[in-house]
Amino acid sequence: MSRLDASAPEDVPAAARETLDAGGAQFGFVPNMLKTLASNPAVLDVVTRLQTSLSRVLDARTRHTIALAISD
Repeated sequence: MSRLDASAPEDVPAAARETLDAGGAQFGFVPNMLKTLASNPAVLDVVTRLQTSLSRVLDARTRHTIALAISD
């Protein structure tokens, strides 16, 4: 089974840096999932938009539980 590695900060495309900065500001750190997705700015954008949409549908406790379940 192959694994994906999080991009080093210097390897992150410029198009993804703004999204990563926003994620860092929101969470207080940049989650590994976002660092990994940063290698493809289009995918990173889709995932962050989905998270924003879900934040309006799911309550904070449910979102937190999901985040803990999928985190490293």
